[in-house]
Order: sequence, then structure tokens, then C-alpha cells
Amino acid sequence: MAHFRPLSKIGLALAIVLSSAAGLRAQCPLPGADGTSKLLSFTGQISVVRNNYAWALNVCDSVKPQEVVVTGADGWGVFQVADGSRFEVYPNSKVVFRANQGNWTDLLEVWLGRIRVQIEHFGGLPNNNKVRTPTAVISVRGTIFTVEVDADSHTTLVQDEEGVVVVDHLLHPSEVVLHQGEFVRVFENDRIGNAAFDKGGLMQKVAQAARDAFYQAAVNRNGSLGHVPATTTSPADGNHGGNAPAAPSGAPAPPPPAAPPAPPHFISDASGVALDWSRCPAVEKARAEDGGQWVLRGTLIPVSAILQEVAGGTSTGALVKRFPMLNRAQVDAVVEFALSHK
Repeated sequence: MAHFRPLSKIGLALAIVLSSAAGLRAQCPLPGADGTSKLLSFTGQISVVRNNYAWALNVCDSVKPQEVVVTGADGWGVFQVADGSRFEVYPNSKVVFRANQGNWTDLLEVWLGRIRVQIEHFGGLPNNNKVRTPTAVISVRGTIFTVEVDADSHTTLVQDEEGVVVVDHLLHPSEVVLHQGEFVRVFENDRIGNAAFDKGGLMQKVAQAARDAFYQAAVNRNGSLGHVPATTTSPADGNHGGNAPAAPSGAPAPPPPAAPPAPPHFISDASGVALDWSRCPAVEKARAEDGGQWVLRGTLIPVSAILQEVAGGTSTGALVKRFPMLNRAQVDAVVEFALSHK
């Protein structure tokens, strides 16, 4: 039996602000052959769990096989593995990196939240990888796709942006093959239904919109592509809060670092259309100590988080119920502003 929640034009069309953030990254050395991944860029709260403790991640930090990545309500990060493939982890997510250490083709295990994966395949050769959730196994050879796990409804939503994706039900043997622009929702107690088509590419536009918002937040937080604020990181990375080693005794003090360039108020999507949040009356820039990102006016709720929720199909009513400090007019204004610039 097929189960598909219709995605409204607003929800589907918003996904455009989330895709162009891939360009924001520091120049990190490529991960080695030990199966680790590296964090290229991030914004908000993103941590790795080691020895039952959550360590804040910094740009160029490594995540090892079997380690768990956790994001907060405003957390987002882009990781890269040795073959150049990348994965993004979105807010309120919990993901195990290469949970099966004996088989690195098991790339991710998504317990909660949303990810986006881009698998590289060089020379036309297949690059087999799998993503697992509590209800599904997603198999690819080289493609771009997103996976979202909803813990409340016990469902997995798989969206194919490019290439071919095979989705198997983990509990009730059945499968569906997705092609570019198709999606399917896997329910815990039902066999997989037929794929549905993302008419007009609206779903991808919604994702692009949300990624743009995260890109902006990362620029605002870091000040520039190479600057990362001091933070607590795991000793396993050899980083102790971002503090530089002390200068030798008697050595002249180094000159103060140059101030980072002021971050722009806008970012552009793949079509070059500027998205200038300073022109949206429903939002404001948070103080530097609160992250300096764009938030809904009078709150500390990031614009990127709202767009991500709408991209995942959350209604305005549900958002207002979850965040009583918001009102429908605010949320609708943010959605309409994002759509009007696409």
C-alpha cells in the first residue's frame, strides 16, 4: 500500500535555500585511508560522541568509524570522506558514521533527523554505498539524495536528486527504485509503495533554500571561510580549544590578526539570485554572542531551522504550536520571502 504525504508547493519550493552551502568550507587536508571523515564547514551546535561524552566539533576535525554525530536545533555540517563523497547533517539529527567498521560501504546510519549525501564515482565506475535507518536500507552507486527519519511517525523519507537509488524495507521485504526527481516515504508497518514524482523540482528547490540559509549562518558565525572560533574539541584531534601555542620566551609578540571581513547579508543560489535577509522585516540579525545568524524577529530561532522544518513538510500551524513565541504571520513572511527570491 502506497503512503505519500502530499508536499505543498510552499514546502516543496522552499528546498532551494539549502543547496549552495557546499562552497563554504575550510581548506582541510583530505581524510586518510583510515576511514575517517572531516568536517568541512558548520554552523550552530554540532558534536561527536566519544566515550559517552559529546565533544564540540570544529572545522577540519575528524569523525571516526562508529562515532555518533549529533546536531542541535541550529546545528548543520558538511563532512567529506577519502573518495571525495560528502554528507550533510541537518538540525536535530543523530547519525552514526560507518557503524559497521568491517564494511565501509555502510556509510551512515540515521537514527533521527535529516541528511543529504553526494556520492562521487570517478571514471564512470560505481561507488557502492548504503545508508540505513530504523525502517529502510538505501543503496546507491553514485548519486545525490536526502534521507529524513521522523521518530514520531517511525517513517523514512527518501528523495532522489540525481542518479538511481534503491530503497529496501528493513522490516517488511519490499523495495522501490527511485530515479531523479522521485521520492518515497517508508512506513514502519507497511510494505514500500510506489515512488512519487517531485513535479517541477520543487522539493529540490526547498532543500536549496534551506542550505543557503545554513551557508549564511556559517559565514556569520565564522566571519570568513578560514576562521573558526575557539571551541572545545576532543583530545583525539590534537586540538585544545583552538588556542595557539605560546610564543618562545623573549620572542616578540605576533601582530594582532586582521579583522575578518564583514559577512554579506545575502547569498546566491545556483542561479545567481541573491537572497538578502536584511530586506525581510520578519527577521533580524542575532547578536554576535548568540551566533550572529539570521533569526525570526524577537526570538533566537534561526531562519535556517524554520526553512528546514518547512522543507521537511512541517506546517505553519505545527511550527507555531511547537514554538509559542512565533506567530503564523512571521513564519509565512519568511517562507514567502524565500520563495519570492527563487
